[in-house]
Amino acid sequence: MSATSLPTHHSDPRPLAIADVLRLHTFHESHGSGFAFAPDGATLAFCMQRPLAQATRHADSFFSGIARGELHTVDLATQQVRRLDVPYDCFAPAWSPCGQYLAFGMATADGASIRMGWVPAGEAIAGGAQQPTIPDLGNLQLMALRPFDWIGDGLLACACVPDGGSPWMAGLDSRGARKAAAFWQTLDVPGHTAISVLASGAGEQAAACVPASADLAHLPRELVIYDVRRGQCVPLAGHEDTPAFIALRERLASGRSDALERLQWVWAGEVPAGGAGELVALHAASGQALFLVQDGLGSRLVLAGQGAGTLRELFRTNTHLAEVQAGEVRDVDFTGSDGQPRKARVLLPPACAGGSAPWPAVAWVYPGAVAHPRPRPCFGLHDTSQFNMQLLAARGYAVIDVPLPLPATPGPLDLAAVVAQATQEAMAACVATGLVDPARLHVYGHSHGGWAAMALLATTGLFRSGIAAAGISNLVSFHGAADPRMRYDDGIEQGSFALAEMCERIFRLDGPPWKDLDRYVRNSPVMQAERITAPLLIVQGDQDFVPIPQGEEMFSALVQLRKEVQFVRYWGEGHVLAKPVHLEDLWTRMFAWLDAHGARGASGQGLYCPPNHTAME
Repeated sequence: MSATSLPTHHSDPRPLAIADVLRLHTFHESHGSGFAFAPDGATLAFCMQRPLAQATRHADSFFSGIARGELHTVDLATQQVRRLDVPYDCFAPAWSPCGQYLAFGMATADGASIRMGWVPAGEAIAGGAQQPTIPDLGNLQLMALRPFDWIGDGLLACACVPDGGSPWMAGLDSRGARKAAAFWQTLDVPGHTAISVLASGAGEQAAACVPASADLAHLPRELVIYDVRRGQCVPLAGHEDTPAFIALRERLASGRSDALERLQWVWAGEVPAGGAGELVALHAASGQALFLVQDGLGSRLVLAGQGAGTLRELFRTNTHLAEVQAGEVRDVDFTGSDGQPRKARVLLPPACAGGSAPWPAVAWVYPGAVAHPRPRPCFGLHDTSQFNMQLLAARGYAVIDVPLPLPATPGPLDLAAVVAQATQEAMAACVATGLVDPARLHVYGHSHGGWAAMALLATTGLFRSGIAAAGISNLVSFHGAADPRMRYDDGIEQGSFALAEMCERIFRLDGPPWKDLDRYVRNSPVMQAERITAPLLIVQGDQDFVPIPQGEEMFSALVQLRKEVQFVRYWGEGHVLAKPVHLEDLWTRMFAWLDAHGARGASGQGLYCPPNHTAME
């Protein structure tokens, strides 16, 4: 490592707090790699996002990896790190083949403009205040990969939104609300109508609903080539047949990510050893590889060479985590009823949280989830989302990542029964270790997992309480609902009513409700609400593409049944909460909810089993 001393763990560690998570710098790469070696291997450019606590915009979860992005360069000879002070959020740096220019994506703080800009290499290396050259090419089309690339010395090819439009992802979470407000403002304008008519057409002219989350590679885009030396666009003719341009087109069409390319480097054995970090960049000519190491000491960029013992730390942040003691991950291996090996991953509370085994536990559920060689990011200290399970561990709860594999054979399923069987087997295996208390089990899920949490309360007696975030309760009404983000759009081809396809696919249904109604009813938690006896906390944002009536229906049913339920609605939020104050509120409410429902009380003598349910054998 470099001569600078590494941070060490604090002698008196403390549990992780919500404030620690909101202080984290991140290295998200949602729209292209955030790391790039210069062609000569002498300089590194990288992007890092400022903490959520410094956010000024919260409405667009799809701007992860762009919002609050800062651009830095590192002189690899001197290890001098410099930040480029530009008035934009930066992402996806890329050096020109000649090494004279550094291009990068840029977004205004309000997300209204997403452009490509560049600076001369000398200015990039010098750092400090810079004013990038921004060609007037319109907005870049965001496709979950870098939407531009160098195709020659001084030639940049960009995928732009046609006709000067905005990227499909820009403002997506708030799209419906903004359009609704605009229509409402016209109601008091004399003679102005606020009317929209949707029609399917007939026969061969009938419109088809395309999922709003359709393959991003098929979003409309216009390829433009810009010559940075001449300061103007150049015709595509003469460049379309070049290998670099063909490679760019293929990458955009396939949606191939930088992460896949990195895996190919690893498989080919081209990467020098970099310890426990994640490979983020490779300079093949010099044999240098860059690793991002994220652990209990913080986040570090480590440079590895071909020779042994040539690791050098280039950059370090998030060192406040050295004060924190993380929970420990244990794997529980067992055999499922189908004879196949299973692995439940258990995150145990850190010693500084107090308490001892058997722990109160929260089962984290998502249909189709299985354990991978490395724990999920949400089991690490560095996850800045509402799913950082280390916060639950710090509170004194074990967290169980429940394996919920789905049958590989095609065809319809009764998914609720499949999930119930797999969950009972996993809970039995975890209880048998003595790590978790069977009388103090709770369940938490989000989205498809939110449905699973509600379904498990209706089909098993495993849990003292449940937390369902952004969950689907009624498959029949979900199948026919409009995506709230698209509700005010004209036409049905752009995803407004495309939840039907998602519903049939993820719940393994045999067609629409009128073809398979009994299966819809059996697998809709709201239709089984009378069987739910454990208290339920429902969490949802009103701009969620899972329509908020899904939460309302379950809440209404449990209220009418005189059962304990709480419905927390976050106005302006989408499928995943984004605003720091809302994240803090959610975790505070979840802690209070679990505390109030037996999570931290005296250990029970056996599995908690309310009336009308059968205890796990």
